[in-house]
Amino acid sequence: MLHIAWSAGESHAGEATLADGAVFVLARRMTLPQQTPIVSREVGGSTYVFVRLPYVSDPAMVITATSAGPVLHRGQRADGAVVG
Repeated sequence: MLHIAWSAGESHAGEATLADGAVFVLARRMTLPQQTPIVSREVGGSTYVFVRLPYVSDPAMVITATSAGPVLHRGQRADGAVVG
């Protein structure tokens, strides 16, 4: 199991608990309405966080839960996320 807490300022935050094999994906979706710049969805035990930010790549970050520990893939090259 892997627990992930994420935030984008004070008004947008969430948490996800992933079983082995599930993923957490952060990705850009410029098609989101301006009044809803961040949307999170859970599908089949995986969590997807979509953001309407042009400087975030698609996908910016993918974290996979494994029994040995998390596996991180970063597609973001600059203005990156903090992972701790």
